[in-house]
Amino acid sequence: MKKNFTILTIMAMAFIMPFTINANTWNGSTDTEWRSAGTNAYYIDTAEELAGLASKVNSGTNYSGYTFYLTANLDLNGSSHNWDPIGYFNSVPGGAIKSSENYFSGTFNGQRYTISNYSASYNAGSGTGKITVGLFGAIRSASIKNITVTNSYVYVKSNAYHIYGGAIAGW
Repeated sequence: MKKNFTILTIMAMAFIMPFTINANTWNGSTDTEWRSAGTNAYYIDTAEELAGLASKVNSGTNYSGYTFYLTANLDLNGSSHNWDPIGYFNSVPGGAIKSSENYFSGTFNGQRYTISNYSASYNAGSGTGKITVGLFGAIRSASIKNITVTNSYVYVKSNAYHIYGGAIAGW
């Protein structure tokens, strides 16, 4: 009889406990030590690794011909950290687009995972600074697929003529 009571108690607790989506919460740091998924392919396991992808793209690596696979739900902790978009271009005084630009040109497969709680907020003032804002700020010849973005905040303020923002890609 004691055995049946224990099994019933465990089953009842499983129905009572709330269901939550486990997510890796970003601490604001970056990590570019991605696990290999084969030739020219990598796994993004943590929010820090996603931030590492942004860092590498924003430094000039476009990843054309590479594929990145998301392997977990990620929480970008928007209340604590401002997201630096993956790829960008800037404006110069008067709103003209700067000739140097950093685009993501690879494939990003979210594998049906969710990226939540990101905040990308920039005030470019008199028309200078970042004018492409989103999870990906700027992409070119890229594929972004199978991703869900929830609870995102995208904001850019500037006197520039061209400002581009979006939950997944700004430009």
